[in-house]
Amino acid sequence: MPHREALDLILQTSLDAVVVIDAVGTVTAWNDAAERVFGWSRAEAIGSPMGPLIIPAHLRPAHEAGMKRFLETGQGPVLRRRIEITALRRSGEEFPIELIITPMGPLENLQFLASIRDISPEKALLRTLERRATEAGLLHQVAAAASETRSLDEIVALALSAVCSLLSWPIGHAFLIERDRLVGHSWHGDLADHAFLVAVTDARTFQRGEGLPGRVWESAAPEWIADCDNTSFIRGNKDDLGVASAFAVPIVTLGEVVAVLEFFSPAPRPPDPDLIRSAQTIGAQLGRAVERQREAEHQSLLMSELAHRTKNLMAIISSLVSQTSRGATSLKSYVSELQGRLSSLATAQTILVRSQWEPTSLHVLVRDVVGLHCPPDDQPSRCRALTP
Repeated sequence: MPHREALDLILQTSLDAVVVIDAVGTVTAWNDAAERVFGWSRAEAIGSPMGPLIIPAHLRPAHEAGMKRFLETGQGPVLRRRIEITALRRSGEEFPIELIITPMGPLENLQFLASIRDISPEKALLRTLERRATEAGLLHQVAAAASETRSLDEIVALALSAVCSLLSWPIGHAFLIERDRLVGHSWHGDLADHAFLVAVTDARTFQRGEGLPGRVWESAAPEWIADCDNTSFIRGNKDDLGVASAFAVPIVTLGEVVAVLEFFSPAPRPPDPDLIRSAQTIGAQLGRAVERQREAEHQSLLMSELAHRTKNLMAIISSLVSQTSRGATSLKSYVSELQGRLSSLATAQTILVRSQWEPTSLHVLVRDVVGLHCPPDDQPSRCRALTP
């Protein structure tokens, strides 16, 4: 065993937690960093078995077996090696650590020095970076969809898949608005393990303000339920449904909610503001995709209507040409009469466009179209009957 002064120097100057135990696993030394990392004071730790203090219950049998093996054979596969494993704080939280264990002293006075570094900040940063990379990929995928014309089914399927991946939750569901009710549309994820939830949800609709989807429809804002009690989640008992937490996000187009997406977790999950913001961004992107789809459908309808009206107009012109030729006595009179009739047709189109194809006064049509062909007022004619 190193000289006591040397061990004290290690304990006092090490930035990592240092724990020393004897051959039976009792703590004999515990530095300030160990107090900060694990939450136990030096007075509480020294003289106590190390296992219940810092080793998670599921790892204690392996720890005890490793100690016994070393004492019997002098071999220990994890000794003098840097390993990653989980440890236990006083609060009961498990967290990742980097650990090196070094045996010290003769067998009759054997002790083990463990240098322990809390790597939970690095792991949390890595998870954050990985999540942001995942979010960036999903947002790129959704943005690409928003720039294309896709069916509503494709847009909803993409949204469910993207947010399930973002949340790492197993199941998602979409409601669409039909006749002032939210009606179930489609599911994504592991339906077999959530058959009761699927059946209960598919069996009903929701009105504005009713239940989780109805509240999100009414507010046009996401909502996260950390604990699905019967007050906030009205579909039934959370244990029967297999749902501990739920989250819903609206898809909004031009200020109007057109769909509500909801997602479920069997484990409790506190609200995550970053995830909520990312889901809102996805919902906004998908709202633009829906808007583009509606614009494309509207344009297609307009083009069909234009083709239909153009066809009708050509048929009218053809009829005018044919009818005018019957009474013409010369080419000059034919051209003059045809030009007059085409002018009347143009006037009729102008009147209809000016009224935006709404019903138009018959008197106006007769006066402005047929009246063009009447003789002057000072000449007797049946056309005078057109004026009231």
